[in-house]
Amino acid sequence: MTKVIHSDFLTVAYAMTSAFSIIEKSQSWYLMPSLVPELALCIHMLQRELNLHCIELEYEKS
Repeated sequence: MTKVIHSDFLTVAYAMTSAFSIIEKSQSWYLMPSLVPELALCIHMLQRELNLHCIELEYEKS
């Protein structure tokens, strides 16, 4: 059975997108600096998960 990327990442991505959208609509730019590190961490974790997924797929082929 092929492991798929954890569905929590989709939930986090949707939440982050919604947060940025709300900040933009309400012009609450002072909140942005606190969200940027969280977004960077989410992207880093997603990249790591994708790399692990690709490695698992390569091992399954061999």
